[in-house]
Amino acid sequence: MKHFSSYLWRNTSLVTLFFLLAAGLPVRAQQTEAAQQAAQLALQTSAQWAGSDIPPAAFRISGARLESSGLLYGYSQQLQAGIPVYNRVATLVFKNGKLSHHAGTFLPVKAFVGQPATPTQQTFAPAGMAHRPIEARLVWATDKGTPRLAWNVNVELLATPDWLNIRIDATTGKSEPGSAGTTSAERREKNPGGDTS
Repeated sequence: MKHFSSYLWRNTSLVTLFFLLAAGLPVRAQQTEAAQQAAQLALQTSAQWAGSDIPPAAFRISGARLESSGLLYGYSQQLQAGIPVYNRVATLVFKNGKLSHHAGTFLPVKAFVGQPATPTQQTFAPAGMAHRPIEARLVWATDKGTPRLAWNVNVELLATPDWLNIRIDATTGKSEPGSAGTTSAERREKNPGGDTS
């Protein structure tokens, strides 16, 4: 009887796992379909929300979702030479296949004239300080007005629930002021007994 219950438990677990995985497939398919639809509609309406000088290769849909109300949300990330422009995401809302709202702006193409770049990404071992490999991606930083290349480094810290996002100037190697996240402990020190968000 002991062997039968062990057999039943193992097979029941496998069957349950199969059904859980199968149940998630339609959701993933819907997400992919929403992203494809958002990309197509974004291309068709790009002159309305990005301006006429933004070519199709200058953006990608970084995410999309379809609401039960029929509203389709698409999140368009600006690219220049295949490199993301930091904090340049346009939120697009479509209803019945038509653009009904948009928010966010892109930099004009002329802002990047004379600044050639090659997209790249580096991954480093967690080295006992991160939950997963540390990623560094080349981005266009625009917080000083003129676009310039910077490394955007993401570190999911091992000892705390914090996440660091640091930008480093790709030319000088200096950390960008205000780009590093602060830890929960640092926020508590600055505001004892107060909000740490």
